[in-house]
Amino acid sequence: SAASDVYKRQSDDNTTKIGIWECSEGNFTADRTAAAEFCHILYGEASVINHAGSGERKLFAGDLLVLPKGWRGEWTIHETVKKLFIIQG
Repeated sequence: SAASDVYKRQSDDNTTKIGIWECSEGNFTADRTAAAEFCHILYGEASVINHAGSGERKLFAGDLLVLPKGWRGEWTIHETVKKLFIIQG
């Protein structure tokens, strides 16, 4: 999978980041041990599953997702995804 930040801004103290992110088909691991992430899926199709292999969630355009601080797991991008994200640590 190939990912890119289309647009990103961060707070002066670097604790909050907001942006638009896009990723093509594939799998990757994500680690939110240091910060929570709030996502709004703008288009595409994906699924996330936690590191223990449970709690799978399928995501489609219009869905909201919260990855709480401490979450670790894997994303599978089934169809190119674009999301609005806020990461706050």
